[in-house]
Amino acid sequence: MPGYVHLTLRFHLEGTEWVGVCVELGTSTFARTLAECRNELEELVTDHLEVLEDIGERERFFAEWGVETHPSPVPPGEFTIRCPDDLQESRPLFQPFVCQVSLREQQPAGVA
Repeated sequence: MPGYVHLTLRFHLEGTEWVGVCVELGTSTFARTLAECRNELEELVTDHLEVLEDIGERERFFAEWGVETHPSPVPPGEFTIRCPDDLQESRPLFQPFVCQVSLREQQPAGVA
């Protein structure tokens, strides 16, 4: 069953390089331009989610780190981005990232 997760990408400049981190997954990268960093981070996050699914660890990882899955379709409109208080001073850039995932069919209670 198709679904999606709503993730937060955080970008900041370190010297002459842009650093990007997916807040929920911890996936990170760096590049010379913000556009390059964003594109690479989105690709890495997608790959990270696929690997978690392939090894059967996605649900456990999501539960441990508080990542919520939602059934498709993605609702129209804007997403709210949470900015932890300790990050406010450094003025990073935040971007929502919606990534498609497959959801397992829910089994009725008592069915194995």
